[in-house]
Amino acid sequence: MTHIHLAPSLAEAWPLAQDLITAFDPDEVMAAFVAGSCATDQGRVGSDVDVFACLRRTPTAAQLARFRTAYFAMHEELGLQPDTEYPGEVMGHGDLSTALTAVDQSPATASLTDPLLFDGIVWAGMLWAPKRNLTESAAEMDPLHIMAGLVVTRWAAELDPTSSLPADQILKQRVQYHE
Repeated sequence: MTHIHLAPSLAEAWPLAQDLITAFDPDEVMAAFVAGSCATDQGRVGSDVDVFACLRRTPTAAQLARFRTAYFAMHEELGLQPDTEYPGEVMGHGDLSTALTAVDQSPATASLTDPLLFDGIVWAGMLWAPKRNLTESAAEMDPLHIMAGLVVTRWAAELDPTSSLPADQILKQRVQYHE
């Protein structure tokens, strides 16, 4: 029987999040982690479990389908409402690099209409914010972690230069995607 939780617990979510990564060949995974409020055990009512996975190549439709099936099953088992619009963040290393470069070369704006820029700022925020690694991060990820930190801090400073909030929180509050 599924029970409803008020907030996700990292201890409860951890083994299920590790299972999500089995949708991919272990040699393909360059980085995988739990991010967001679950990673810091600060979940609130309505929080979900944010999972990030970067693969060596762009994931196939079959890989994404297996991951999303496991993502929804994990949330059901935990009694949580999953993010149905963005069920986990899964991308290839080249996709991540392209998106971060695009964001790095763009002026900060609170209203994004380009899905590449929106993905880039979301992924940068996840890379930069506190997280709990599900796998060891490949060395090739180091430059992208650095770029993510620079992008997040620059965008936050440009969007809200007087805020005392952490940069990733400023972006969550200020940046919206509009089709």
